[in-house]
This record gives sequence, C-alpha cells and structure tokens, in this order.
Amino acid sequence: MASTPHNENTIVKYASFDPGEPKKGIGYALFDQHGVCVMFGQVMSFIDLENALERTQIAGHAPVETAEKFIIEDYKIFSSKANAHIGSRVPTIQCIGVIKLIAQKHEIEVVMQPSSILPIAEKWTQIKMPSNHAISHQFSALLHGRYWLIDNGIAETQLEIEERARRNLHSGNQNTTSDKP
Repeated sequence: MASTPHNENTIVKYASFDPGEPKKGIGYALFDQHGVCVMFGQVMSFIDLENALERTQIAGHAPVETAEKFIIEDYKIFSSKANAHIGSRVPTIQCIGVIKLIAQKHEIEVVMQPSSILPIAEKWTQIKMPSNHAISHQFSALLHGRYWLIDNGIAETQLEIEERARRNLHSGNQNTTSDKP
C-alpha cells in the first residue's frame, strides 16, 4: 500500500477502484478534497477491500465516513469476448457489486468510467501502467481517480503542476506540490 504524507486536515473525498478479481487484485486509490492521492493500494479479497474503506484511519476518519464519490472502472462483456466468460461467475462484476453495496450503505455517489480512459490518464498524469499485471490494479485505480478529478476540474494534469511550479520558481514562490506518487 502506497501513500503520500497527510495531516489532520486531510479528508478523503474521492475513492477510485479497479475492480479486479479476488486473489488476483482489487485496486483502490483515495484522494483528498483537493484531488491529491493520499493512499493507493491493492487488496486480494472483498473483506480486505471493505476493511481498507471502513477501518483505515486517515486524520481520524475512515474513508467511507467522508467520501462523496466512488469512481469505478466499468466492466462490460462484449460479444467478441463472450466465449471467455462461458461458465464464469464473472468475479469482476461481483466486485463492482461489493463496491456499490459499500457506497450505498454509506450514501456515496457512484460514477462508472470506461477502461478506455486509461491511455489519456497516463498522458495527463505521466504515470505509466506497470507491465507486471500482478501489481497493475492499484495503478489502474489511481489513474481512474486522477482522470475523473482532472476531467471535473478538481485536480491538475502533471504538465499543469510542473508549469505552475516553474512559474512559482521564477517568481520566488517555492510552494509546489506534485501529485505523482
């Protein structure tokens, strides 16, 4: 589990998810009210996911106590891939159901987002998906969250962050923050 420093004023407002399969990885990322990632990671079971959301303490609060939105990578079965699902219980769809249940239980709005945004998210954030699929779910969750936050004007692209830092450096103000983990 990776995290960035946070303080007593940090409030988790957004959580994003790559709903993979239990035992293969379910990615999540938690963001504060400014769209800065405060924690991201990967769990291997629905219970571990629930614990991460309901028992992890960030500035004295569990993420589900303060979150306003869950951003979830959508999963659809396309006809070209339908044969791969014959006989499957489709655990990714089950995972989406668990995340939606947690959201409903805590009155958190759910936003579904297609996986097709990932190449754009990589460019906006300058964060590349790792080639190792075993650890990729946490990065996918991070990219889904950052994409949604940037697209909705809550966070900046990495280029905007760097440009602001460059301008601040030239003006003598050295208060710069990168959201890159």
